Amino acid sequence: KMRPNWTWISAIGFGLAAAVAVVAGLVWFGSGGPRVLVEDNAGLLTAEQNDSVSQYHRFLLIGHDIDYRVVSQNDVSDINRFAVKVFERLDEGMQSKTGRGLLLVIAPDEKLVRLEVSRSLEPVYTDAFVKYIEERQMVPFFVSGRIADGILATTELIVTRAQEAKANVEFDASRYA
Repeated sequence: KMRPNWTWISAIGFGLAAAVAVVAGLVWFGSGGPRVLVEDNAGLLTAEQNDSVSQYHRFLLIGHDIDYRVVSQNDVSDINRFAVKVFERLDEGMQSKTGRGLLLVIAPDEKLVRLEVSRSLEPVYTDAFVKYIEERQMVPFFVSGRIADGILATTELIVTRAQEAKANVEFDASRYA
């Protein structure tokens, strides 16, 4: 008697749910959703990469009520101060119904990244997760000069973390190493 592989079945279910959420998001956003999800002031992403990141944004908003934004900026003297100012500005146009905001700031000239997390998301994106993103996730991409790929990979990791949190799975950096 064969037993079903629930991990495999769960993965298919997550994939189908993601596809439905993206399609629903495309319909919903066509009627007046957020206009700028990625502010690529440093010119890191191609139009195709920007669209890819934007689809993840839509999935997070529709599936998890997380308003996730990305900002890249050259010549940032203090990334922490810059991130706080941008986060405050974005907070005024928050698309999340419950104030669940997330901001990824990339300063390519300084080879720095900052992840700002709203209070309501701190249980999902813990200090350990933020530290992992800021100190380990993006470093290889900065070193190899593949910053756009790093933004995409980090965005995928953020989506994965949202799905894990929804399934009550704690963050464990060793799973991502």
